[in-house]
Amino acid sequence: MRRLVFLPGFSEDESIFRNLRALLPPQHEQLDVDYRPVLKDISWDELSIDNFIPQLIDYYQIQSDDILIGHSTGGWFSYNIKALLGCNICLIGAFSSARRTRGYKVIYKRKKLVKNLMRLGIIGPNLVRWRIVTKHRGKVSIPERKEAIRVWKETPNASIAKMFLLIDQTPLDDTIKADLRLHSKKDEIVFPPKSAPYVELDGDHFGISTHAEEYAAEINRWLNQLTSPQMEMHYEEKV
Repeated sequence: MRRLVFLPGFSEDESIFRNLRALLPPQHEQLDVDYRPVLKDISWDELSIDNFIPQLIDYYQIQSDDILIGHSTGGWFSYNIKALLGCNICLIGAFSSARRTRGYKVIYKRKKLVKNLMRLGIIGPNLVRWRIVTKHRGKVSIPERKEAIRVWKETPNASIAKMFLLIDQTPLDDTIKADLRLHSKKDEIVFPPKSAPYVELDGDHFGISTHAEEYAAEINRWLNQLTSPQMEMHYEEKV
């Protein structure tokens, strides 16, 4: 049975997939990706998507027959992994260009400044917590946002800054197509795809957790197609 590889978003860990994975087929082996070991080892001089993705693949021994499920920035990394390995990928609230993230023009216009403020910890979890309290109070996804703050606190400032820079890079191959794209109706962090087909579901950017049943239904339908005997035979012949 093919392995499911879960790639979380910026300042997220495996907890973002907790509600979803409980509803996915149990027979699949599952792997959680944590970017921090690779980010720690990659130098600032080497920092590029061209170097990071091969190192991530090598660290987790990701194979071409793995099935990648990426949320937000994890979808961006999945997209680039597919460029090298040809894996099947599901992108959730994700982007294949940083220009599809809200606030891109403001944030990345001052990329060097933002990076330095992140390295110093001035832009950090306390600022994000303030934004949640003032702007997102009462939203059903508050627990997921608090989890993101926890992960940010546990992550070295340099790794946060490195991930920030990796988001605004040219993809390894911009002709890659995702097998399945899921996007929330009220996603306030990532715009829906401009031209690529996608399934629109309920919730906000964290709908993968707050509306896990909807997401699981679409992913299970896709997994059933991928792992049907006919598809498995076709895939084995291809590899």
